[in-house]
Amino acid sequence: MNQTIPGSYHLEVSSPGLDRPIKTLETAQKYTGQRVALTTILPRDGRRNYEGELLGTNDGRAGVRTDEGDEFWFEWAEVKSAHLVVDPWAGLRKGGSKR
Repeated sequence: MNQTIPGSYHLEVSSPGLDRPIKTLETAQKYTGQRVALTTILPRDGRRNYEGELLGTNDGRAGVRTDEGDEFWFEWAEVKSAHLVVDPWAGLRKGGSKR
Protein backbone atom coordinates (compact mmCIF):
# COMPACT_ATOMS: atom_id res chain seq x y z
CA MET A 1 0.00 0.00 0.00
CA ASN A 2 1.43 3.36 -1.02
CA GLN A 3 0.70 5.98 1.66
CA THR A 4 2.67 8.92 0.31
CA ILE A 5 1.17 12.36 0.14
CA PRO A 6 1.24 13.93 -3.31
CA GLY A 7 2.99 17.27 -3.65
CA SER A 8 5.64 18.82 -1.46
CA TYR A 9 5.28 19.60 2.22
CA HIS A 10 7.31 20.55 5.30
CA LEU A 11 7.10 18.70 8.58
CA GLU A 12 7.79 20.86 11.63
CA VAL A 13 8.16 19.37 15.09
CA SER A 14 8.46 21.47 18.22
CA SER A 15 9.24 20.71 21.82
CA PRO A 16 9.43 22.84 24.95
CA GLY A 17 12.97 21.50 25.28
CA LEU A 18 14.98 20.48 28.31
CA ASP A 19 14.55 23.87 29.96
CA ARG A 20 10.78 23.45 29.92
CA PRO A 21 8.82 26.55 30.98
CA ILE A 22 6.67 26.32 34.10
CA LYS A 23 3.57 28.39 33.46
CA THR A 24 1.09 27.13 36.04
CA LEU A 25 1.10 26.16 39.68
CA GLU A 26 -0.04 22.67 38.66
CA THR A 27 3.04 22.32 36.45
CA ALA A 28 5.22 23.55 39.30
CA GLN A 29 3.81 20.79 41.52
CA LYS A 30 4.60 18.23 38.81
CA TYR A 31 8.30 19.20 38.82
CA THR A 32 8.81 19.24 42.60
CA GLY A 33 12.40 18.26 43.38
CA GLN A 34 13.76 19.46 40.02
CA ARG A 35 16.16 22.38 39.56
CA VAL A 36 14.44 25.59 38.45
CA ALA A 37 15.17 29.20 37.68
CA LEU A 38 12.48 31.63 38.80
CA THR A 39 12.11 35.37 38.24
CA THR A 40 9.71 37.52 40.22
CA ILE A 41 7.83 40.56 38.94
CA LEU A 42 9.04 42.80 41.78
CA PRO A 43 12.28 42.47 43.71
CA ARG A 44 12.30 40.96 47.20
CA ASP A 45 15.13 42.41 49.28
CA GLY A 46 16.66 43.70 46.03
CA ARG A 47 16.57 40.31 44.31
CA ARG A 48 14.36 39.04 41.46
CA ASN A 49 16.19 35.91 40.23
CA TYR A 50 16.28 32.64 42.14
CA GLU A 51 17.70 29.26 41.17
CA GLY A 52 17.57 26.00 43.08
CA GLU A 53 15.40 23.01 43.96
CA LEU A 54 11.67 23.42 43.48
CA LEU A 55 10.12 22.59 46.85
CA GLY A 56 6.59 22.20 45.52
CA THR A 57 3.42 24.19 46.00
CA ASN A 58 1.31 25.10 49.00
CA ASP A 59 -1.75 27.39 49.21
CA GLY A 60 -1.11 29.08 45.85
CA ARG A 61 2.59 29.49 46.47
CA ALA A 62 5.72 27.85 45.06
CA GLY A 63 8.94 27.33 46.99
CA VAL A 64 12.60 27.29 45.94
CA ARG A 65 15.62 26.17 48.00
CA THR A 66 18.78 27.85 46.75
CA ASP A 67 22.21 26.23 46.71
CA GLU A 68 23.02 28.23 49.86
CA GLY A 69 20.17 26.40 51.64
CA ASP A 70 17.81 29.38 51.88
CA GLU A 71 14.11 28.74 51.21
CA PHE A 72 11.93 31.27 49.44
CA TRP A 73 8.17 30.98 48.91
CA PHE A 74 6.34 33.07 46.33
CA GLU A 75 2.69 33.69 45.60
CA TRP A 76 2.28 32.40 42.03
CA ALA A 77 0.98 35.85 41.00
CA GLU A 78 4.44 37.24 41.96
CA VAL A 79 6.25 34.94 39.52
CA LYS A 80 7.11 36.53 36.18
CA SER A 81 8.71 33.40 34.70
CA ALA A 82 10.01 30.00 35.74
CA HIS A 83 11.67 27.14 33.88
CA LEU A 84 13.53 23.92 34.52
CA VAL A 85 17.31 24.09 34.61
CA VAL A 86 18.95 20.98 33.20
CA ASP A 87 22.59 20.23 33.92
CA PRO A 88 23.65 17.08 32.03
CA TRP A 89 26.85 16.87 34.10
CA ALA A 90 25.22 17.12 37.56
CA GLY A 91 25.26 13.33 38.13
CA LEU A 92 28.96 13.14 37.36
CA ARG A 93 29.82 15.96 39.77
CA LYS A 94 27.78 14.38 42.56
CA GLY A 95 29.57 11.04 42.23
CA GLY A 96 26.97 9.39 40.00
CA SER A 97 27.49 6.09 38.24
CA LYS A 98 30.76 5.68 36.37
CA ARG A 99 31.25 3.81 33.13
